[in-house]
Amino acid sequence: MEQWFQAAQQGDYQYIKDNIILARSVDQMFGNKTAMMYAAQENHYKIVNILLPFEAKMQNAQGSTALHLAVSKSSFDVIKILATFESDVRNNKGKTALEIATEKNQLDIIDLFEHSSMYEPRASASFILLPDVKNEQLSKLQKMNDELKLTLRKQEQINKEFKFTVQSLGNEQKNDLCIKEQNIKAEKMEYEMKLEYIDAEVQQLKQEVNELENVAEQVMQLVKQKITQKTK
Repeated sequence: MEQWFQAAQQGDYQYIKDNIILARSVDQMFGNKTAMMYAAQENHYKIVNILLPFEAKMQNAQGSTALHLAVSKSSFDVIKILATFESDVRNNKGKTALEIATEKNQLDIIDLFEHSSMYEPRASASFILLPDVKNEQLSKLQKMNDELKLTLRKQEQINKEFKFTVQSLGNEQKNDLCIKEQNIKAEKMEYEMKLEYIDAEVQQLKQEVNELENVAEQVMQLVKQKITQKTK
């Protein structure tokens, strides 16, 4: 799945969005970095936004998060997103991303941390997007499902017409039509198998949509709690 990480590094948002289901299935690390870490280093904030629910607070072998790497590369747009979610994580040297920025006297980055609550709407946008991505895939599968059902109905109608025709034909013609009927039955079985597979995929995607919506709700509650804590 090297293409997944390469897309994140190069800022291929459309690929990441279209294949977001891979965020759960691919190995989380490639070259000691997650996909979100690659995107964070290059300031691809839209990709960071969509990967955040899957990879927030993940650490590499050095204990660095995507936020640590974003600070090291001065990825300002990404820092605005991640400061709320990963600012409390320390690397293997016991340093938070803000402490590293302070040591390097990166005043612009320090200012971003101090005003991080101002940027939370952008971070929360990803949790609205993810169910939409799933729903888009679900819609495609349901369309395929409907098309297959329509095809099956047509095949059943053709089958009935063959049976009616067979009754009025001679033996030789009957044999030919019987062969055709068997072929139609075989095609019908194939369509039914495809239909069962798609039905299973639809149910799986529905379940994943529900799970993502639950995750979105939980994270939004966490964001609200952090905002409340900062305003006290």
